[in-house]
Amino acid sequence: MKKLFILLISLFSISIYAQNLPLKDLKSGIPSERNVKYNESDNNQNKKLKLLNDRIINSLKEISVYKLNLLSVFQDKKKVILYINGVNKILEINLELLSEDRKNQILQTILDFSYGSTFNQIKNDSFNIDLCKYLLREYNDDIKIISNHSFIELIIKNYVKTKINDWQKKGEFEKTIDYQNRVTEINRKKMIDKYEKEALEIEVRTYNESIDFKKIELREYDADNETFLLYSPDLGEIIMNVPISKAKYLRDKFSYVKYQKKKFVYFNDQFILISFDMIDYLGNIYVYNNKNQSAYTQTLIEYNFPEIEVNIPNQIVTTNNNIKKTNTISVGKSDVDVNIPINSYKNKNKYALVIGNEDYSSKQTNLSTEQDVEFARNDANSFKNYLTSTLGFMEDHVTLLADATAGMINRETAKLVQLAKLDPKSEIVFYYAGHGLPDDDKNPYLLPVDVSTINLEEDGLPLKELYSKLASSNAAKITVFLDACFSGGGRDQGLHAARGVKIKPKEEAFTGNMVVFASSSSEERSLPYEEKQHGFFTYFLLKKLQETKGNASYGELSEYIKKEVARSSLLKKSLKQTPHTNISSSAQDKWKTWSFR
Repeated sequence: MKKLFILLISLFSISIYAQNLPLKDLKSGIPSERNVKYNESDNNQNKKLKLLNDRIINSLKEISVYKLNLLSVFQDKKKVILYINGVNKILEINLELLSEDRKNQILQTILDFSYGSTFNQIKNDSFNIDLCKYLLREYNDDIKIISNHSFIELIIKNYVKTKINDWQKKGEFEKTIDYQNRVTEINRKKMIDKYEKEALEIEVRTYNESIDFKKIELREYDADNETFLLYSPDLGEIIMNVPISKAKYLRDKFSYVKYQKKKFVYFNDQFILISFDMIDYLGNIYVYNNKNQSAYTQTLIEYNFPEIEVNIPNQIVTTNNNIKKTNTISVGKSDVDVNIPINSYKNKNKYALVIGNEDYSSKQTNLSTEQDVEFARNDANSFKNYLTSTLGFMEDHVTLLADATAGMINRETAKLVQLAKLDPKSEIVFYYAGHGLPDDDKNPYLLPVDVSTINLEEDGLPLKELYSKLASSNAAKITVFLDACFSGGGRDQGLHAARGVKIKPKEEAFTGNMVVFASSSSEERSLPYEEKQHGFFTYFLLKKLQETKGNASYGELSEYIKKEVARSSLLKKSLKQTPHTNISSSAQDKWKTWSFR
């Protein structure tokens, strides 16, 4: 048990060393019969733990993460993220959501796989694949695959995105015209190339420094080919050209050999030794040169950055102590905004109205930018792209409204209904991302950008009235998506946030062949997913459409969105958001089999 305890401490200390976190920050979660607790007031215990931690860290300095080649383990006190080498999968385990027993079972499994295994077994890809498969099979409900990409590629991407974010910011003492001339697509491409090369050089240098060339062994000499076989525990076998006249001297004085000009490249998820010089005691230089080095090139990493939109106001306007300013430029598209499935088939009977209401503060001077709906425009634009690219909607059959006023929404809703009435086979979709709000009687309303909470009942759009209008179309299929909450809490700061209250709105009944996918339930908020630049609801709606190429049934779509949003909102925000699906009585028996295709 003592060996097991030390091994487990070692596993967690890898992450502590990587992130420079003190050991005392880990309060629990170590499976041990001793049930070790970290008592900061116990000086003797702290000293012992510090000595143990220092000893482990010193030993880790001799062991590269690349040499371990099994797991790179990172811990932020709430999650454990495992990189499984050989299968390029990154698995995320959220410790906060697991019972102590379940958490210990998973950690013990990882230890059982690695404990007692030889170094060569751990290096073998099949070992890692077995571990990955076992974890996914036994703990599927607790583990989430967060990436199928190369670990080094992820490091480089993160480095580049961070650098580009900083580069795109306008300097405090930079004139607007200079900023606009500097931040262009052409210049950004140059900076991406620069930072990618810079990041890759850092990783290659780190790997190079981790390789101990002093451990290279001299093995058999092939007199016919005048080559020595060298063996490195890290690099494997290396064939070095050595003239037969110098071979015996090199063997006799091999312990005095020095290594210089070591060069590696990164290719196909691994580091490749290209060349190095080996210098013997008399100064004779033997050059290793990989004959196939022309085949090795730096890995090309694809980036999906949106077009640059520089939107700088001429001045900052202060109104009622609220500062109006533009949104920070976002860099990098979400994964659902690229590789959108393409379907060439178009259905002339499909119509849609898509609304993204984000900017309320420009229309209403009593609101701050914090009360805008973050990413609502992006939500609407992306959903429209899926309608026309994946779901068979003709381009001119989809109307997209950004920051829509009451007049715009009323006009386009009436147009949608009229189009549907022309054909009994028509199918219509209504999508809305923006603020929702209940009135004093808890009746839910959609809120146009030009309607204040004071005028809600006069100028707002009652949900009940919207459903009635859509049902009057007699369309064969009516689908509504609402990425909005009606409790008064918004994505960032709700319109009722100043009062510190949330209201439970009424559930509205409706008729017709209608299904309503709503982003949250009861008093919950509909939350933003910042790293994906969407609301949680819309992101997972698009994700399912992307993964299934639009072939998911409504039943499958409903279950997926509900499960993923509920889980991810807790993981990312520690807040509960539970999407729900409402169905009209006439669609109860058939809606689950409906689909867009």
